[in-house]
Amino acid sequence: MVGYSVYLGVNHEGRKERRFFKHLPDAEIYQRTHNANPLLFGELLERKTELLYCLERLKSMRVTLVEVVDYYLHHRANKGNPTLAELVAAFLDEKRRLGRSRHYDLSMRYSLASFMDAVGKDRRVQ
Repeated sequence: MVGYSVYLGVNHEGRKERRFFKHLPDAEIYQRTHNANPLLFGELLERKTELLYCLERLKSMRVTLVEVVDYYLHHRANKGNPTLAELVAAFLDEKRRLGRSRHYDLSMRYSLASFMDAVGKDRRVQ
């Protein structure tokens, strides 16, 4: 029996997704309606570096990008703009995680503390 398949890409578990049809017109209709609002390919290319960086960071955690987005939307969607102190703490945690030296950590803490004193630790960042 000859049939037609519509390739839908890879799901969040890394498995290929396809839909099978007996008749070509059915497959064409499904493909047109399924991709009514596709993500523009140009946007993917523009954000390629960001996506690859995020995926690389997630490898060691053994979670998918979909799981991370779901978690973020559930826990932080209504949090609003972070304070400068929160951003600095997150920045320093990330640098420590990446293995920056103790000297780098101390000098950044000193510089950023002076900056926060001048600007205001509780100032919201957009």
